[in-house]
Amino acid sequence: TLFRSDVWKKWSTGNSLQLHGLQLRIATRGVEQLAEGGRMVYSTCSLNPVENEAVIASLLEKSEGALELVDVSSELPGLKWMPGMTHWKIMTKDEKWFAEWSDVPQSRHTQIRPTMFPLKDEEKLKTLNLERCLRILPHHQNTGGFFVAVLVKKAAMPWNRGHPKQIPHKLQPLVAEVTASKDLPEGEIVENLDEPAAEKEMEETNK
Repeated sequence: TLFRSDVWKKWSTGNSLQLHGLQLRIATRGVEQLAEGGRMVYSTCSLNPVENEAVIASLLEKSEGALELVDVSSELPGLKWMPGMTHWKIMTKDEKWFAEWSDVPQSRHTQIRPTMFPLKDEEKLKTLNLERCLRILPHHQNTGGFFVAVLVKKAAMPWNRGHPKQIPHKLQPLVAEVTASKDLPEGEIVENLDEPAAEKEMEETNK
């Protein structure tokens, strides 16, 4: 979108501050839907770390090890890219800069959130491996500007652990039948339940 003149006319630092929360919620919902071992590609056409590394860092931190940011650079031979950023500052619409959350006055707490800042704990920051993010800059290969991060889900998200998927009432007979016929634990059937496919199979069975 850096090639689009209308974007430059509309863009402001306030836009990215507003988008941060939305993008974090979308990314969170995305990883919740992943099966264990699944991959999610988080990509934006922005180069602002508030929309990029800040979202990934927050997601990794609250996943408590359930997510891993993987290195995919070898899968993209020939692509020119820069590593993800590990330190950045926040700038407001009126051009005030803040290096960390503790610097932000109370009056701006609705506009600027803690998850927008890089982690202060350097050791913990290193474990996130933010340098594995890919920053694709326009002047490197005559493209738009892009940010790419690939996440692998290694386990259930902390808030989803211990809460097995509920079986819809109309599918309970089918799940019970499959469980008995294949001698599988019900939990395994439920975890991998494809509801639309199961409903279709049930309809075929009842014909």
